[in-house]
Amino acid sequence: MYFEFLGEFEIFLRGYDAACEELLAIERECSFTTEFCKWLHESERLSCASGWAVAIEEQCRKTGEDAVSEFGRYVNTFFEVWAEDW
Repeated sequence: MYFEFLGEFEIFLRGYDAACEELLAIERECSFTTEFCKWLHESERLSCASGWAVAIEEQCRKTGEDAVSEFGRYVNTFFEVWAEDW
């Protein structure tokens, strides 16, 4: 999959979450977006008020890191934690 900005990928994943919710496969409280935002706030102290992509991009503007690479690092750590909770 190709995306130019991290926000485009977030929109895609939000659509996937919405489809899963509509099909009653998951509850909103258990969706990737909800859980990832909660984790980013609790462990990284990033506010997802404007979405997780904006939170990561803003953090990367301060640190000089690449937003897509940082997303990969964050999501890998998040999946390890999320898997333990299941």
